[in-house]
Amino acid sequence: MRAEAAVTFRPRSDPARLPPEAGLRPAIEVLSCCPGLAIDESEVGEELLSRSRKPSIVADAAAVILGAPARKLTGRTLVDDEVLREAGECDFGKYRTGPAGAELALDLYVDR
Repeated sequence: MRAEAAVTFRPRSDPARLPPEAGLRPAIEVLSCCPGLAIDESEVGEELLSRSRKPSIVADAAAVILGAPARKLTGRTLVDDEVLREAGECDFGKYRTGPAGAELALDLYVDR
């Protein structure tokens, strides 16, 4: 036997609520997370490759985001290294693809 509930989505300002027996409360949480610097991808080319970060930085930032309360982050545009820095990460060298002294390339879509 399958339980079903009719759900009508209303703007947050609408005082109407779902009936308690529905056991549901509609909520849509939205955010975005972008890489702050270039990420090592096959499309970046050899020159940019040594000035990029490993994709694992984005994965680690996603893990922090998924573990955080949704209401804390909803509506924000996040940057991977900023998320990790706020979570206490200090060692960003482990994400480098090139030598420690190489200048990292900025991501094309994040204005810093």
